[in-house]
Amino acid sequence: MAEYAEISGYLYVSEGRPYYWFLERGQAWLLTRVAMRIQRMPDPLEHVVTLLWNRGNVGTTLFHDMELRSESGELLLSCSGSWKVFDLNAFRSLETSEVAGGIVTVINEKADAPECKKIVPEDGLTLLGQRPVVYTDLDCNHHVNNVNYTRIAEDFLPAEYRGRVLDEYYVNFISPAKYGETLEISGQPTEKGYLIQGATGDTLHFRSEFVFK
Repeated sequence: MAEYAEISGYLYVSEGRPYYWFLERGQAWLLTRVAMRIQRMPDPLEHVVTLLWNRGNVGTTLFHDMELRSESGELLLSCSGSWKVFDLNAFRSLETSEVAGGIVTVINEKADAPECKKIVPEDGLTLLGQRPVVYTDLDCNHHVNNVNYTRIAEDFLPAEYRGRVLDEYYVNFISPAKYGETLEISGQPTEKGYLIQGATGDTLHFRSEFVFK
């Protein structure tokens, strides 16, 4: 997740449009959903090659796909993420034609990853515990960094699932959590894995789903 979220920005940094360039123009990129398939986890100290491209858009949503490969070309991990560009003044999703400087070149090829999906619990979830938002959870927008939601979900994954081999992973980023808030972490088993969500009161911040082999 950390690799994907960070390197996605390089698509625009390489054209001279880093985060602050968009911020100066009243725009910000927000990651909304991720779907990931793990063929094989890299070995310690193994050299890997990361490939990332803009797959295109549907409405106001842009898709950035990624592959992680070994030096010999073996596919290790594939990922697809959906992004929106927000007008920070009007707080609305922008059409792709409104993105400052335009979108980067589209490569119409999908990574070998599941499609991003909306994660919906089947019934009531069990409260697993609470997690205060600390300063080091935050990103430059002063909200919890999306990568940290996945780390929080991993921390609350029941012990009986931690030794299993991960096949797919999904996460929905729903609303930002802020410093000083306390997340209520809940979960439930699924057919092939486990679902975890974090909320403050009636406000849901994220949902994630682990699917195991």
